[in-house]
Amino acid sequence: MVAVAAAFILGFGLLASHGMCLPLSENLAARAKAKDIAESGLQVAMKYVMSDPNWRTNKTEGLWAKNISCLGGTFAVQAYGSGGFTDPASAVRLVSTGWYNGATYKAQAVVTPTTYKVSKGLSVGTTITMSTGAKVDSYDSGLGDYSGSNSGPDAHVATNSTATGAVNLGTGAVVYGSVYVGPGGDPDKVVKVGTGAKVTGSKQAQSSPEPMPTIEVPDIGPTQPAVSYATGSNNTLISNVHTTSLNMGTGSTLKIKGNVVIVTEGNFTVNTGARLLVLDGSSLKVYVKGALTINTGARNMADGPNLTRLTMYNVGTSTANLSTGGTLEGVLISPKAAVQASTGFHLYGAVIAKSLSLGTGTAFHEDSKITSGADAVSLPSAVGGYKAEWLSSW
Repeated sequence: MVAVAAAFILGFGLLASHGMCLPLSENLAARAKAKDIAESGLQVAMKYVMSDPNWRTNKTEGLWAKNISCLGGTFAVQAYGSGGFTDPASAVRLVSTGWYNGATYKAQAVVTPTTYKVSKGLSVGTTITMSTGAKVDSYDSGLGDYSGSNSGPDAHVATNSTATGAVNLGTGAVVYGSVYVGPGGDPDKVVKVGTGAKVTGSKQAQSSPEPMPTIEVPDIGPTQPAVSYATGSNNTLISNVHTTSLNMGTGSTLKIKGNVVIVTEGNFTVNTGARLLVLDGSSLKVYVKGALTINTGARNMADGPNLTRLTMYNVGTSTANLSTGGTLEGVLISPKAAVQASTGFHLYGAVIAKSLSLGTGTAFHEDSKITSGADAVSLPSAVGGYKAEWLSSW
């Protein structure tokens, strides 16, 4: 086999120039020798993907290496992804072709990031604070919009903390569902229930903490100047945007058509009364490195089934501010920063955050279609890692 450690450190370029490869038996038939060469090349490629965190930006789909000397023959490596490599949760299929004395052999494998599926509607690393009259409940977006007839007591609220009062329900606040605290924690101490507040389901300690995702921002091209949509304007976005910042003016509308990714190096702001709409059959992923702000009365939603088609990633450490009377229907991921929802804001779907504060009269409505797996959110765990599956070879 190849010197895997050397390939791990030096990568394909130096491997090609030095031909680093350990010899196997020279008495094997040409076909068997070609097989050994192909599998050696595949091991190099797998080690590269599993060890270099920047491989998605350093490599493109197609031919990765060719004419690499190994065991008296050569190999080439090709790589394929589902729509390229921009999605950090997507798998890559690696194909290595080995040649020896006129014989050819191909070996292939699929390398997939270690992921987990969101099973609790609201998960935080530290604290959850619910102010007066705040509410958490559940509904099924597959049955239509949230309503009195499409709501229920099946919410799942989780903290990894075991600190006293880490989950604090203010006067009249209600969790229609269950609350889970950090492993080994005492639920009666971790969950503080104020006057008239209640948890309708169980309170229990988790056997293991909820995973916090690690967010890999996709490479979608060079950074462009700031994007600003004028007050009251009507706009449609059909392609990816990598920008210094994005600002939706007061009362503006931005419709998303197709599968779109937005990356902002700075702030992402939806101003008062603006409307961000992901059209039916389309999707939007937003990666915000600065401040994520949804101002008063702004609406952010996915039209049609499957709320996961709108997913917002608060990448940095700036608090995500959700202002009075606004809505967010989708998934909000903020593992390194707090999420602050002000008076009357409504969240629908799923939230993962460092901490969460629900202001007076706010509400979080867990979408059971997400937590049941029917509209699953698969995220790379902070533990990281990959799993590899060898496929049939020929």
